[in-house]
Amino acid sequence: MTQTTIPYPASIFKGYPRQSIWDHLQTWLRFLPLLVAAALVADLLTPFLIWKRILPGPARFFGDLIILSMIGHCLWLMLRLDKIPSAFLLIIALSVVGGTVAWHEEQSWQATAWGIWLMFKYPMIGIYAYLHQGWLPDFPKRYVYFLFGLLLFETGFQGIQFILGQAPGDDLAGTFGRHGVAPLFMVIALAACIAFGHWLATNNWWLLTGAIILGVISSVLGEMKIFPVAVLALALICVGIQVVRNGKIGQALLIIAGLVIAAPIFLYLYNTLVADVGGTRRLEEYLDFETTERYLQNTDLTEDGIYYFGRGFAMTYAWNAIQRDRTTLLFGYGIGARADSSALGILGQALIQSDYGRTTGGTSILVLLQELGLIGIGVLAIFVTFHSLQLYHDVRLHTDVYAKILCYGLLLFSIMWPFWIWYTKSWGLNIVMILYWVAVGYTFRHRAHVDSPPMSPVYNGNIQ
Repeated sequence: MTQTTIPYPASIFKGYPRQSIWDHLQTWLRFLPLLVAAALVADLLTPFLIWKRILPGPARFFGDLIILSMIGHCLWLMLRLDKIPSAFLLIIALSVVGGTVAWHEEQSWQATAWGIWLMFKYPMIGIYAYLHQGWLPDFPKRYVYFLFGLLLFETGFQGIQFILGQAPGDDLAGTFGRHGVAPLFMVIALAACIAFGHWLATNNWWLLTGAIILGVISSVLGEMKIFPVAVLALALICVGIQVVRNGKIGQALLIIAGLVIAAPIFLYLYNTLVADVGGTRRLEEYLDFETTERYLQNTDLTEDGIYYFGRGFAMTYAWNAIQRDRTTLLFGYGIGARADSSALGILGQALIQSDYGRTTGGTSILVLLQELGLIGIGVLAIFVTFHSLQLYHDVRLHTDVYAKILCYGLLLFSIMWPFWIWYTKSWGLNIVMILYWVAVGYTFRHRAHVDSPPMSPVYNGNIQ
């Protein structure tokens, strides 16, 4: 099967009409819907500015207010276009079932409402993107380079922090602020998925090499030990895709060989800049099973009197908790059961009933299992599987190479969902979820536009 090739970085902007800088800027400002761009900017800058006390704490809700207005606009679009996406009906169904279970658990309506908001605000952005009709024709290309521009910016910001004296660790997280390495890692992960997608679609290595180099630098500075594991997992998935697609694994094995060679570099940088300086465990110590087990299963009590759940313990705790009875096993404690907002005075029923009370750490699998149960998890898994199969099918139909790259990247990220929700609270991390769900909505929209008539024969305005 012949691979499609695309220009190298020096000719990224070839093929565009000659425009002034202002015209280019205006075009890039239309790259994303206005409300989506505003939410990205708000969520990207406020964590760091709040940490440095330039903005007050309540400023962290700026992004939520923008997303709320986006959802309101989304509902208006459904009425205007006379189109209710199936995904919206799925969200309504899960909310009704989860809300009913929460009511049965005697949970407050405030906790349930807050839980619904936290669970579905980002998927609603995907529906908004699906209904949006003002996409630029070259959106996939701009998305790819915007994401890598963001990765380069964040890595550079981390470098400046390091030069100015910020020690490597959880607080050296670019604009994501104090303890912001989890959302930063997920941005790196999405960029890595798109980079591997670029390689699958084109056989060019330059974007993948750049993403891995930036990822290594950013991960070492942020003390993100999981980065090489995630990259290796993505490489193995790419091997599988290569075998299924054309039966050839030579290129994929070269990628894996390159990663094996790069691993000692990551190990050296991490041990030198992080472990030896900070007095923490060296990376090779985690190869010992008992050390890793203690790390994953810890339940330390923080200085604030709140328990920290390790990833392994969080998953075990959630699984044991929902086995209280058959109904809980199937449907969980209801949406909002683990909702927690000290600013709003909200505490979910699962936290009230728990011996641990409020907790920190943990992962999305803890929230999803306790709030949705096995049936809810199964419904989400079916949706992700359906979308993944659709993406794999669409890759073969697209003639635009950047559309192929976008589909491959989203496919890889979606396949890795079990890993993401085990590793951190990925379902609720703002920047990466906005970028992911916007792309999901676009791919659904693109398919609907190609394979079926327009959604409305009357309305064809440029919705922002």
